[in-house]
Amino acid sequence: MRRAGHHDDAIALLSAAAADIQPGPHASDAELATYGSLLRTASYAGAQAGRRAQAQTLIDEAAAAGRLRAPVHAGEITFSPTHVAVYKISAFTAVGDSTAALDHASTVDMRLLETPERYARYYIDTARTWEQHGRHDRASQALQAAESQAPQELRRPSSHELITRMLYAPTVTPAGLRSLAMRVGAIR
Repeated sequence: MRRAGHHDDAIALLSAAAADIQPGPHASDAELATYGSLLRTASYAGAQAGRRAQAQTLIDEAAAAGRLRAPVHAGEITFSPTHVAVYKISAFTAVGDSTAALDHASTVDMRLLETPERYARYYIDTARTWEQHGRHDRASQALQAAESQAPQELRRPSSHELITRMLYAPTVTPAGLRSLAMRVGAIR
């Protein structure tokens, strides 16, 4: 629903599911991970809808669920305070606050991202923030870092959109961006 632009429906569904779980003081790690994952996704949907206050409230609650000592893997869900920080980058970028997003990006411990895909997602989200902040050079560097770990993540339509937007912006094209665009299929 969130990806299709049905933000209100996504927030309602995710919030209702989180409320059903509502972990208490003796919650299992899996319950905390599920609860936090639902809230961080709802936060991002709120940010995409332009509701900064709602996004902030939801991400703060997700962060509170991050009282886990180590990342939790519960089925398809992986959750940790590091994952919440990465979602904060996306949420603040979505509401147009690149300064706050960059502040959160600086708090991420890269060693805790666990997989090449998560590492790449962090850098792609950070690239969006740098692009919004007007620093295409830094955005291009972040995209190249993402490519070094998981080039398939740059083959997504949303990554192509970011790359081509930067490539055709009325600014100086950062070094290596055109060749990156060709390698990942953003341009031919």
